[in-house]
Amino acid sequence: MALSTKGEYRLPLELDPSLERLPLEELVRLGQRKLFESQVLQRASRSTLYARRWREAGLHLERQTSTAAWASIPYTDGHDWLTAQANGPFTRFFVGQPRLWVSNHSRGRARKWAPYGDQDIILLMSLALRLARVVGLQPDDRILTVVEPSPRVGNPLPYLWAEADGLAGGLRLEFIPGSLAMLAHNNWPSFAWRRNPTVLFSRLDEALTLQQALSQAGPTPCASVAEAFPSFRVGLFFGEPLDPKREEIRRSFGLEAFSVYLLAEFPALAVECPAHNGLHLWLDTCFPEIIAAGLPAWKGKGSAPQPAALPLASAPDNLEGELVLTTFGQALPLVRYRTGDRIRLVSKAPCLCGRTHPRIQILGKLNEQELATTR
Repeated sequence: MALSTKGEYRLPLELDPSLERLPLEELVRLGQRKLFESQVLQRASRSTLYARRWREAGLHLERQTSTAAWASIPYTDGHDWLTAQANGPFTRFFVGQPRLWVSNHSRGRARKWAPYGDQDIILLMSLALRLARVVGLQPDDRILTVVEPSPRVGNPLPYLWAEADGLAGGLRLEFIPGSLAMLAHNNWPSFAWRRNPTVLFSRLDEALTLQQALSQAGPTPCASVAEAFPSFRVGLFFGEPLDPKREEIRRSFGLEAFSVYLLAEFPALAVECPAHNGLHLWLDTCFPEIIAAGLPAWKGKGSAPQPAALPLASAPDNLEGELVLTTFGQALPLVRYRTGDRIRLVSKAPCLCGRTHPRIQILGKLNEQELATTR
């Protein structure tokens, strides 16, 4: 993994599988080295998402080279994102040349638009290959992808994944795209039935909504999706916690269900492994923290108190709280970004699958009142 003259990592298309099994201490050191060698803070300080708040807090992060004063950096969140997106010169919102714009799942004026640079796209493609390896996809698997129409982040993923597999994955995966929006005007369920897919990739709520349409996709209506699509083997579900609906999905679709975590603002693609004991959150792609109840507030010079956060790699197992991410993004790095997602740290111990990255459980979204009390 080389460093460019602009302080940005040039990622290989396929992330080194050995990175999945490094000792936790090495992963922490790797993340911190990437954080500063890729000049995340220096680049982020030029964005309107951070510049004013950091300046008001008296921070000069363009010169910071360690995590010694990390707690003094103000959090950012979705409200800050929307404010920066709507106000000021838009060319100062991003700090690297965008190649692709995607949005989150929100509607209307509350929709956040995220810029992806070339290296961000390569990272997303690389993580798709890692996902395929983690869940055990097989050569010639056929993937029925039920994703939202453009411009949501799920829309380009199947096409980027297909390109990545063709270039470096080697599984010869086949992708069959569809969406709820197409259901009334398109014969994709019957076409998918004829292709006999083996994998389903979908938002959980949309998969549940599609049960009747999929069970009746063939020439003879069936009692369940599992009867209509007997080759389904693996299901990859995102958008909301898989539990407690996992068993319903297993019975109706007749497949092994895996939980996947997607974040529109950055290519974060955490995934559950066959041990089904939490999603691996990849420490070689981000620096995660957790804001938990009971932690003392931190008050810096000239700034309002803010809740304290623990690095996920040093937090106690079973701790619940809000996921905070710092990323090594090219077009717009996230720095202490409050995702609004409540998680539980399942374990930092090596998994039964042999991977060493911490495992989390997605518990759902924090509501507006919960966010307001800790903002």
